Amino acid sequence: MGREYVVEVVGAPDGPEPELRERFAVCAARWLPRLEEKGELPEVGGTFEVLDSFEGPYVWEMTDAEFEATPPSSVYLEVLALEAEGELVRVTVQVVY
Repeated sequence: MGREYVVEVVGAPDGPEPELRERFAVCAARWLPRLEEKGELPEVGGTFEVLDSFEGPYVWEMTDAEFEATPPSSVYLEVLALEAEGELVRVTVQVVY
């Protein structure tokens, strides 16, 4: 089993509401282990992309029909901090506009 990722999406005055930031954090925590496996884990200052539909099921929970009916959008996140302690990785990100 790989490392566990805990992601925090920081708020900004013109940024997404807390509920949407939490949703993006779940998406990022699910995607980051895959990036690490591919050797593409971003460093501080780097960015990465997640897909989300902003409501309803997460992309990985969608049926093919749901995916086609409501295609997800790209959300770009910039890594502000990354701390690894054994099997736990804490990542702080912000949404890139």
